[in-house]
Amino acid sequence: MGKDEAQDLLEKSVDSYIQSGKDYNDWEDEYLLMEKKCNENFSNWLQKKGVTGKLAQDFPFLAEIFLNFVYRYIHDDIIVLKSIQPEYLEEFLFGHVLRKVVMELHEHVNWPPALKLFYNFLYEKKYLNDPAFIIDVIDDLEPRFIDALRNRFS
Repeated sequence: MGKDEAQDLLEKSVDSYIQSGKDYNDWEDEYLLMEKKCNENFSNWLQKKGVTGKLAQDFPFLAEIFLNFVYRYIHDDIIVLKSIQPEYLEEFLFGHVLRKVVMELHEHVNWPPALKLFYNFLYEKKYLNDPAFIIDVIDDLEPRFIDALRNRFS
């Protein structure tokens, strides 16, 4: 599976803008186009992998929220999808998701698998060399995230 327009936009434009410190207003249109294309391509990829029904609709939406967190929020460090540090994955799940994303408990449970599939998608599209490190971080965070959901919703 080769690269597609979304990954080209991501790698050649959005990532380079972030890494060069360019102001978001200067590349917002490219980001929004990349986000739309990435959502469509991830949705198609999931369907080809056999993910159907509500999950095939929900997972691209969750990935879009993650993209927004990575690219549209101000962080202490420069982060892009391919080199996100573990502390930002933790901040995303335990800070951003639990405080700012309103969903039912059964929908929150989908965050870790959606992120892992999204990183596998990025790998197959040749945006990443190897998603193993990021997936391992998500695997390590998942039990704590599930416990946090239990505490919050019980």
